[in-house]
Amino acid sequence: MTQIQFWKLEYGIGMIDMGRGNVKIRALIWDKLGHGNFNTCQIREHINDKYRYGVCSQSLCNILSQTPDFIQVGEEKVASITGSRYTVMIWARKDTEGR
Repeated sequence: MTQIQFWKLEYGIGMIDMGRGNVKIRALIWDKLGHGNFNTCQIREHINDKYRYGVCSQSLCNILSQTPDFIQVGEEKVASITGSRYTVMIWARKDTEGR
């Protein structure tokens, strides 16, 4: 049985514990959330602008919810293209949760 190796990625001021997958995406989220709190749609847009293949909403939500360095600080209503409204979560870095 193989063990998953963990690395510490030095990024800015803090250190993030990262597993094998999604290292670049987690680092990009860490950098984006260093500038303030953002909702899931804004984070997904930022990632999809930076990378050719981007990330889907389901994968992004899994990364945000399962990484202990990111915390959910609230929720907000967003309008869709058809005019209906839905709720998205607002995220922050654990070390900057008070901003």
